[in-house]
Parts: sequence; C-alpha cells; structure tokens
Amino acid sequence: MFLQYSLLNYKVFNRFPSEVKYTLGRICEMIPFALLGCIFYKKKLFTKMEQKRVFFMICAIVLFILTFLFRNTLKNPLGFGYSGIITIIKAICLVVFFYLLPVNSFISKLLYHTTKYTMGIYCLHIIVGNYLNQLYKFIGFEPSLTITKSVFIYIVCFCLCFFIDKLPLKITKSLVN
Repeated sequence: MFLQYSLLNYKVFNRFPSEVKYTLGRICEMIPFALLGCIFYKKKLFTKMEQKRVFFMICAIVLFILTFLFRNTLKNPLGFGYSGIITIIKAICLVVFFYLLPVNSFISKLLYHTTKYTMGIYCLHIIVGNYLNQLYKFIGFEPSLTITKSVFIYIVCFCLCFFIDKLPLKITKSLVN
C-alpha cells in the first residue's frame, strides 16, 4: 500500500512503454492482494466464515455497496488498475461473497461454461476494449461506470471465444480453451 499511495510504484513504472509499465506496475499493485490471500489461507478465515455464512455474505454486499458511495471520499492513487484501498476492499468483498455462495449443480454448470474460455477472454480483452473505446468516441457514448464497460467487454470476448471454439479447426480450440 505504501508503494501505491506514495506514488512510488507509478513514478517508477510509468516512464516505460505500456507493455512494460502495465505488466510490472500491476504486479506491484497485486502484492497486497497476494498478501491478503496468504493471510486468509494461513488464518483459515474462510473456514471460520462458513460457520456464519449468511452474516458474512450480507456484510460483503453492504461493504461493497459502501465502497461505491464513498469512492469520491477515498480516492485511489494513480496506478495501473489495481491500486488503492477501495479496490482491495471491493476484491475482498467479491471473494468472500463468491467463496461463501453455496454452489449447486446449476451454478457449477454456469461457472464451467462461463470460465471455459478464460484464457481466450484474457488474450482478447485489451483488443476488444480498445476497439470499444474507439467506437464509444465515434458514436459519442461514454458509459459512466467502469463495471458496465467490463461486463460488456467480457460478453463480447466470451462470444468471440465461443464462435472461435465452434470453428471446425483443431488449432482454434487450443486458442480459446
């Protein structure tokens, strides 16, 4: 967190080309997430939370909503997409909520089908995002929420991967799966 709020991370990596600065800058911004994951694992926090599943799921939802209400008060520092306490709180809330979510056969099938193309979506999301930004500028439309853009990019990438996967060529399956 010190590297983020002191802007040291941003100042060090921002002068490099975008291929380097976003990769290395984001790796540094992910350190608090990795440390929190280690703490949750080491202290067995998820196991303890399962005993009061509904309470912690409600707390995660409420805290997640509060981060949107206070996003102007607690500004994230300049960074490469994963900086700031608000981003960390949102991530914790999402992980806690989805970890504690009871999974039945419908949800597990849904997760299987939505995560089947994860690698393809990862490889396409920047390209699709850049084209969508150009399209938004061309038509004069700008979604107000980043989550709206993210969901739309995910849907477009998922559809592209789905159609690529349906092509009869063997090599295309290895590109998206």
